[in-house]
Amino acid sequence: EEFLKNAKVGVEALVQNKVQALREARITYVDGRPFHGYWRIRENIKSASAASTRGGYQDFSFPLAVIAPFVERFANLTGIVVGGADFIWQEREPNVKVEPYCLEVSPTSDINPEPPVGWDKAYAEFKKEKGFRAAYLKVRRQWTDAMVLAVVDRYRRQRRSLFVELDGVVAGLAAAVPALKGARPELGPSLAGAAGALRELRALFFVRLFTVRGQAGDSFNTTQWWLDAKGIQYDELIVLRKAEHGAAYVQPGALVVAAAEAGSETTAALRRAGAVLLPFLDGGWQEIL
Repeated sequence: EEFLKNAKVGVEALVQNKVQALREARITYVDGRPFHGYWRIRENIKSASAASTRGGYQDFSFPLAVIAPFVERFANLTGIVVGGADFIWQEREPNVKVEPYCLEVSPTSDINPEPPVGWDKAYAEFKKEKGFRAAYLKVRRQWTDAMVLAVVDRYRRQRRSLFVELDGVVAGLAAAVPALKGARPELGPSLAGAAGALRELRALFFVRLFTVRGQAGDSFNTTQWWLDAKGIQYDELIVLRKAEHGAAYVQPGALVVAAAEAGSETTAALRRAGAVLLPFLDGGWQEIL
């Protein structure tokens, strides 16, 4: 009050309120989506920090799904799309649905693995255990995988998807395998112009090949091997067990190159999902281009 009474016009004042919290949340996120989180708990309110190096405890039962909307907004506002952030709330029993305070965010933070079930000692003690190193490397690998998937997802979203049916469009059909009950026909030779056309289309679209292979053998790896052997370029391979599952991958308006007859069940499901079908007719790939 004394300061405000005597302050000159135009002088700015920063008023702060100390937030005391026994718990703080360490949230690791990738592309604005929470990946890993836990509570860091101080021994008591007088402790300088809740960090494990200061005797803090950790509780890994953090509701990541609840805080997800805020984390996404936080990443967008700061421009830091991958990082580890520390959040606190004023309440003694934090309500994570309420917007928190952010203490810090680091794009190159480390990550702590979850201790064994029933662990009741300070987290620093877990770091001395024999199993800590393996648990640490495991969660680091999972984090790396999540970042790779985020990069692929961003790349995919930058271009419009083009779905291309494999059977009868990229590959001719050979005889069915009698030993596999209900098996789809085997892949025959690649159709004329398919390799060159897909190579050209990849400059404009995110090319997603799809095929219905049922439950016959190791369908994905066998199909992938065939594509590599034929020099077929693509961005994603989708192997479906049932034709109707294809609708889960498309959005209304998606472009789909499909066989006029061989893929009738599949194309019917895609049409119901609102896809724009480009029938593969006698004109072949030249007509599509």
